[in-house]
Amino acid sequence: MTRTREPVVWLVGAAGVVLFGLLEGALFYSVSPLVGFAVPFVLAVVVAVVLRPQLGICAGIASVPLDVLHASGGSFQLTALKALLLLSAGAVVLRALWGADRLRVPAALVTFGLGLVWMATALAHARDEAIVERMLVTWTAFGIVALYVANGTPRQIRQVLWSIVFSAAATSLYAIATGSAQQAVDSATAVTGRATGSFTHPNQLAFFLVMALPAGIVLAVRPGRPSLRLLAAGSSVAIFVALVLTLTRGAFIGVGIALIVMLTWQPFRRAIAAVLLLLGVIAAVNFNAISHSKEINLVGARLATVTNSQEANQNNERLRIWSTVPQISADHPIFGIGLGNFHSYSLQYGLSEGGQAFEHAHDVTLTVLVEQGIPGLILFLLTLFFAVRAALAVLRRRTSALFPFGLAVAAGLAGLFVNGLTDYPPGDAPNMALIMVEIGLLLAVSRRMTEAEPALP
Repeated sequence: MTRTREPVVWLVGAAGVVLFGLLEGALFYSVSPLVGFAVPFVLAVVVAVVLRPQLGICAGIASVPLDVLHASGGSFQLTALKALLLLSAGAVVLRALWGADRLRVPAALVTFGLGLVWMATALAHARDEAIVERMLVTWTAFGIVALYVANGTPRQIRQVLWSIVFSAAATSLYAIATGSAQQAVDSATAVTGRATGSFTHPNQLAFFLVMALPAGIVLAVRPGRPSLRLLAAGSSVAIFVALVLTLTRGAFIGVGIALIVMLTWQPFRRAIAAVLLLLGVIAAVNFNAISHSKEINLVGARLATVTNSQEANQNNERLRIWSTVPQISADHPIFGIGLGNFHSYSLQYGLSEGGQAFEHAHDVTLTVLVEQGIPGLILFLLTLFFAVRAALAVLRRRTSALFPFGLAVAAGLAGLFVNGLTDYPPGDAPNMALIMVEIGLLLAVSRRMTEAEPALP
């Protein structure tokens, strides 16, 4: 920098400081001291996230327990998760346009992006345009965040996994601490007092924990610093306890599938054998107390409803929804009824729960078909195909140092897939965000594994 330009730079800097001071003074005395203190903090966060989008992504995931404190943003309901991931997505776009980051776009995210474009057609015909706009904005941000994660380094992959475990553990502890007595209703087809944590429904909490539990187990079993492994183990226990307290039948089956997938990893097989042996000894010593435990009997009664076809047919509204979906789809085959608009048509087709409309079709594939039409379903299935292909590529490379990380997200997503057969996990922002982040992690691990392999002669 030449000497003639130095005075100009100092003058501009001084003027900027003075203007910022005047603005802060106006905010302190004309608005409120709280706003005055908040502005520098917000500016610092924005600068930090623009410089390091990874920081915003990890902080966004870790902020899920704060969703109970959502700010009023109209129908948007701004939360720390949405704010941080929207900011991170904007930073990713700015850095890509500036040339600071060169991002490869995996096929799975290409089809997801095309799906977003198709979803936007609902703005021309949806009954509830506001929810379409809200979901398009947030899902687009989540997709951009997934793209950044998919291009992450092994160190960044590990950081994101830790943020997932921290978020799930904090949410679990909050759910356990705020829990209430549980009581079975209608032969355990319904239960009062189920854990919700910072979510609005126990099923939503269960979806989140199913995706997070394998990550906690991997970080606990994988070789590393003993203190961190102990922290991950404790987090896994908290996550598992909170998952049980949700009493979500689909999640119980989903976590079982996730653990079966994890059996492909030898260290986990050894760890689970030791845990089962310990639990067996404890059960033998405390057999009478355990056999008369109200909580354990409630879990057993809840699981028994899955195989009780008579109870299921009498009390399960899902069967009525699924039998009605073909008619709704036939009436709207191409463009569907619009993203997030199932509730606008539910009552029209005689689907209600105590007079209230259902929010979705209680199945991911059926909800996509009804809301996005046949083209939207095709794009969804293509995205799923590319994600499954990446998962299989990860599971085949068991000798890679990155295999445990890939296994964690593959197992979590496999468990969620089972949940998606009887519910709709993408229906709330935290779960959709975690789905996209874990897909990004899966793609990142798959790509890094491929790059690390020697070229064939």
